[in-house]
Amino acid sequence: MPDQPTTPHIFSPSAIKVYSECPIKYELMYLDQWYSRQADRPFWGRVAGSAFAEGSAILNSPENFMTAVPECNLQLKIDLAIKAALKSITDDIDPFMKAGGILDRTDLENVKRDVAQALTKYANNSPFADWKEILHVEYGLGTLYGNCRLDVIGRDRHNVLSFADIKFKRYLDTQYVDKTVEEYRWDWQFLHYQWAMEKYFNEPVNAYLCLVRLKSAWQAQLFEFTYNAALIHSVGLSVGRYSEDMGHAIERGTALGTTHDTKFGPCAYKEACLKLQWNEDLMKQNYIQLPPRGK
Repeated sequence: MPDQPTTPHIFSPSAIKVYSECPIKYELMYLDQWYSRQADRPFWGRVAGSAFAEGSAILNSPENFMTAVPECNLQLKIDLAIKAALKSITDDIDPFMKAGGILDRTDLENVKRDVAQALTKYANNSPFADWKEILHVEYGLGTLYGNCRLDVIGRDRHNVLSFADIKFKRYLDTQYVDKTVEEYRWDWQFLHYQWAMEKYFNEPVNAYLCLVRLKSAWQAQLFEFTYNAALIHSVGLSVGRYSEDMGHAIERGTALGTTHDTKFGPCAYKEACLKLQWNEDLMKQNYIQLPPRGK
């Protein structure tokens, strides 16, 4: 039986990360579902990433792992993976458009093309070829651990229980690969995943980034991350602290973040926070509100 955190509700790694950056951004994005009306670079990155995750889950599934299959069967699996990816794209685009979102159809077709091309290459160059076993794909740890959903869980080449989180980049220049890997190594998501996996399975766990990039050069490679036990203990305490604060976020009132810019430019909610004071009537010009997830 997995160990249970002491707090009654644990928030997801992505929600905690956004809340720690700016509580108002967390409320607008996660509670009220406000998004930029114009499909921007982060939007397409999320759409492509989700689509690749859906497709690669089929290719990584345990029944396909380490199985010598005829070429015709491999092509069938690629076709199924691409079909799942395209459905994911539609599922993301449809509610965005119905809510009044604006996108460039050329961008949409480029995303579809790139994801399909990447899945085809990935199927023929599995980065998990030397793992002993894949146990689960798209595996959820449940609400007790922040609804972490692991792309791949299995036994690595050392036969150690491991998880891998897949990050798909349509374009990443080779000169920035090392920098990107180091950013992910210390990203909150990976630290939260490591804590949750160790608690859930109650045994040592290895962490891997599966970096997949299509351009400027094809790459599908695993990078192993090792963490100090004291750090992961601190992460667990932080998860509880943030989750407790977030559970009382509304009743405690408004709290602005201290920075409104990212490495890619201004935060998507900068105008909503600083100029519009999250006034819903004013926000409707440049933002849309999506229906609650699952509806």
